[in-house]
Amino acid sequence: MNDDLDIAAVFNEGLSPLLEELPGAPVWESLQFEMQPTHRVGNAWIAAVAAAAVVLVGLGSFFLLGRVGGPDEGSPEDTEVGGAAGNVSIEGRWIFESWEEGDERITVEVGVNAAGEPWLEFRSDGTFGGSTGCNDILPAGYEYAAGFLMHGDFNVTAADCEPGTAEEVLLTVLSNTPDGVEVIMDGDRMEWFGSNLEGATYPITFRRDDAPPPETTTTMAAAEDGVAIQVHEVDGVEVVVPSQLSELPDHATRVEFNTTVIDSGAGPELCLGGVDESLPPQCSGPVATGLDMDGWSQQANGVRWGERSVVVSWPPVDGSVEVISQSEILVRDLLYPPGELPEECEDTETDAGAGPVNEYAASLGGANGGLYVANDGTLVLQVVGDPTPHREMMATFGGACVVEVGRSEAEQRRIQDTIVPLLAEVPELAGNYGIGTGPGGRVEIHVPVADRATAQAVAGLVDDPTAIRLVASGVLLP
Repeated sequence: MNDDLDIAAVFNEGLSPLLEELPGAPVWESLQFEMQPTHRVGNAWIAAVAAAAVVLVGLGSFFLLGRVGGPDEGSPEDTEVGGAAGNVSIEGRWIFESWEEGDERITVEVGVNAAGEPWLEFRSDGTFGGSTGCNDILPAGYEYAAGFLMHGDFNVTAADCEPGTAEEVLLTVLSNTPDGVEVIMDGDRMEWFGSNLEGATYPITFRRDDAPPPETTTTMAAAEDGVAIQVHEVDGVEVVVPSQLSELPDHATRVEFNTTVIDSGAGPELCLGGVDESLPPQCSGPVATGLDMDGWSQQANGVRWGERSVVVSWPPVDGSVEVISQSEILVRDLLYPPGELPEECEDTETDAGAGPVNEYAASLGGANGGLYVANDGTLVLQVVGDPTPHREMMATFGGACVVEVGRSEAEQRRIQDTIVPLLAEVPELAGNYGIGTGPGGRVEIHVPVADRATAQAVAGLVDDPTAIRLVASGVLLP
């Protein structure tokens, strides 16, 4: 583009065919939803459906664009928008990754808040299309320059699936941007700032299809000793790990364990896969070379055991780890794992106990998503489908908090049964793991150490890695 061209004039020329066609008859093909308003986007979503998801490009757009760029302020080639070059290409396929609601960053999760993976593709012929994860977005025209995106009418066709909140958010931003969407590019990430019907703005984030997903979100502040509970995503698998590192390493090198240590004659073994509470106790795990058990252990029938906090080299070599330091068991005031108590459960009365709730869950059949106990002791019942009638039932006797998940307990157990024999072949685990159903309708695998190599190995065992969560006990150290 010539540096002397007026960007507003260019936009006027490019968008005039669209303006000549407006207002057009809205088209919404076979799309019928029954959804309750959700937070800030609820009213906008209902209005968007009623308006048939048509975006009208008005004169306000030209007033706005006429002030961005131009001969005196820089051409689109050198215009900076939000710290990123305004001429970065928007062409390509983009995955809807997350959005912001208030102070909370919410990740798009297939099976939790999205029926499938939402995406948009911007093509070189000036059209875009994509999927909400549940419904197809049919091709429509667009213009992009100087950090602003304008698009014409778009149609959505219904698929045989249940739309999620991610679809609601994506269509709300697409459907309510009469002055265009402000786009901020940063490498392979893209943020959209679009006004909804309530006049508020909030960013939604995309990544290029071939770019890796974000891996780390620290969900809890670090303790005084610098240990924080972190949540990472590696190849779709959620990884929960206590760590003093800012990122998840490819391979852990130093790990701290609070564990039982048993020496039955072959050397002190770290009990990283559970303990058989016999007398004396029994377990299996790597031998901790250099660990002195005098002064803190007890002995019976030739077996010595005790509880210890040890820092060791990792991974084991020939079944052994080198002890770097040891101390009494360290007690940290950290909620672990994070996020087990959903926000809607904070004021729930759960006085009835697990018995009646277990009976009720068993009666739900395929709608039963499983039970778990949150960090504060709250009993949480997970259900597939609308949780409202179940919440009403639980409220009658104060049984449990009820949350919606995308997988039934039966489905979780099928995944569990499939993956158990495969985990034995993962060298990073060395047979040390525990497994069961867990929060979010996921299969939860408890492992001694979680690094990127371990997560990638586990992710490769299942068709849908988002159904898996790794929960580590060992603290990653620098």
